[in-house]
Amino acid sequence: MNCIKAEVKAKWDQQDDVCGSYGACLVEENFLRDLRLKLSDDARSTARAGNGNHAYDRQTVVGKFGERNTDYSDKDKQKLARIISELLVDPTTGLEGEAKDAFAREVAVLSAEKQQQLAESEAELLQTQFTKSWSSRVDKEVRVYIEGVKSLSKSPLHDDCKALLFEHLSTLIPKLLKATKNDLHKDRLSGVPSDLGERIEAFEKQVKSATSLDSLLAHMRSFERSLKIPAYSTSTSDESKRRRFHELCETVEKDENGPRLFLYLVVILWSTSPETQGIVYITGKFSPRLLRLLAERADRGELSEDETKRVQMAMLLKDKVKKETLEDSDVRWIRQAGKEAVENWEQRQSSTHGIQIQEELDNGETEQPADSSDVA
Repeated sequence: MNCIKAEVKAKWDQQDDVCGSYGACLVEENFLRDLRLKLSDDARSTARAGNGNHAYDRQTVVGKFGERNTDYSDKDKQKLARIISELLVDPTTGLEGEAKDAFAREVAVLSAEKQQQLAESEAELLQTQFTKSWSSRVDKEVRVYIEGVKSLSKSPLHDDCKALLFEHLSTLIPKLLKATKNDLHKDRLSGVPSDLGERIEAFEKQVKSATSLDSLLAHMRSFERSLKIPAYSTSTSDESKRRRFHELCETVEKDENGPRLFLYLVVILWSTSPETQGIVYITGKFSPRLLRLLAERADRGELSEDETKRVQMAMLLKDKVKKETLEDSDVRWIRQAGKEAVENWEQRQSSTHGIQIQEELDNGETEQPADSSDVA
């Protein structure tokens, strides 16, 4: 150690004497220890400055070391750089080996940080994509029916429809989850990240263990909160309902089965009637009862003239459907009646929406989203 210190001081003295704190430290006992620490630190700083993308370079490390001595003249900095370079290449000091090791360790740390950032970025992308796909499916295939159950809250069909919808969603939701996960693979993404996967798995178990529509929807809302999906708004409900209506009309145009056509018509007539949210979910067994409820509304003057006429005509077709004696003209009327009912609903919604916007502007109010998980 003493030989090395003496050699260093000799080299310094041979290149024109320089005064200052650095010159004094050459003969200090801890000189090489301090120099080793500083060079290792400078090697790490060099690696970070290059973002871990460059190989170890001695001159860059020496230059980083020179930046410490801001009170030195350019000539003294050049002299210092030559001495440090000689010390680095001198195998007896072991300085360069340690500098290289420090550089390599910092590159490894930077690489790990990059991988973590990439993983976090991909996980965020995957969750965003999953959330978007899930919301689109649920809006159209689940939430519109939840709203539909609410429209029957004061009718004798309410409990039966809740039970029907619970049975339907218990089967549908796992399928929607599977389809949504498959979307991530179709988009050439790497699949569901572990954190999201755990939440999906927990939700799937909750769906299987649910014993009622209310408990099922409570689990679904909790799952969606974890995805930061906002509560269901009226504007979202109307758009989802519109899309579903158009799908129903397309189905009616292609279907030739009389009982199914009648079921679709009753669903459309009820769901397009005034003050009715969502779309009711029923089976053919309940379509005559729902039609009778609609006829009662017509008798109370709650429907328009056109709506009343469609309900009355549907009542006349009920027995023909039961006896499977529908004629081609009846099928054509069912298709046309469903289409007209949807068109009238869209016109009414457009008009109502315009009035609501104006009232909100006049009163300074904004729409507050409603939580669709609440079913009476």
